[in-house]
Amino acid sequence: MKRKKYFIKSNLQGKWMLGYFFLVLLGSIIFTFVFSMFTADTLSITYDAYRLEIGDTPTILIQRFFRANWISIVFGGLAVVLISLFASHRVAGPLYRFEKAVDAMIQGRIGYQIRLRKHDEGKELAEKINRLNDAMAATMTDIRDAASAIENAMPELEGANTANVRDALQRLNASLDKFDIRK
Repeated sequence: MKRKKYFIKSNLQGKWMLGYFFLVLLGSIIFTFVFSMFTADTLSITYDAYRLEIGDTPTILIQRFFRANWISIVFGGLAVVLISLFASHRVAGPLYRFEKAVDAMIQGRIGYQIRLRKHDEGKELAEKINRLNDAMAATMTDIRDAASAIENAMPELEGANTANVRDALQRLNASLDKFDIRK
C-alpha cells in the first residue's frame, strides 16, 4: 500500500520526532562539553577579517563551529525530524490499523482483516489477529447453526413424549458440545 498520510497517530509520532531530535541535540552538547574539557587549558590565536584574536580554545572553536556550520545544524535537525517521522510511521501505521480492527470487531464485523505494508512492524501480530478473526467468524457460524437446530427442534419437542424430548435434547447438547465456553 502507498502511504497516504504522514501523521497517523500524531501524538506518538510527535513524541518520537521530539525524542530523536533531543537525543541528537544532547549528543552534540555532550560532544561539545567533552571537547571543551580537553582543550580548556589551551589558548588559540585566530586571524579574522584583518583582525587578530586571542582567546581560550573552547570558546573560539565553538564560536567558529556555529558560525561555519549553522546551515548544517538546521538541516541536520530537519533531517533528524524527517527520518524519525518515517521511522515512527512504520509503528504508528500498524497501531492505527490494529485500533481500526478492534473497533470493527466491537461493531460486529468479525471477519475484518488487517493489512500492513511490506516493511511495517507488527506483521506477526496482524497475522495472529487475522487468524483470531477467522476462528471467531467460524465459531459464530457454528453458533448460528446450533441456534437454528434448536429453533427447528422446538416444534418437535412441544408435542412429544418424554423419551423423544430426551433424545432431541441429547442431539442439541451434542451440537453445542463443540463450543468450549469458559470464563
